[in-house]
Amino acid sequence: MSDSRLLPTGSSPLEVAAAKACAEIEKTPVRIRELWNPDTCPANLLPWLAWAFSVDRWDEKWPEAT
Repeated sequence: MSDSRLLPTGSSPLEVAAAKACAEIEKTPVRIRELWNPDTCPANLLPWLAWAFSVDRWDEKWPEAT
């Protein structure tokens, strides 16, 4: 991590580690449009997409095509 971080000089090791972890997470590409489209959303995230759209009934046993 560079010296241009936003943490104050007296930051605890936990705060520094958390800042480094968050900086790494920001590098992860996330395609938001794909996540909000049921045809392109990863199957493991479909229950969350259904929840976001207030789907009244969801069954984990349903095939992905449903």
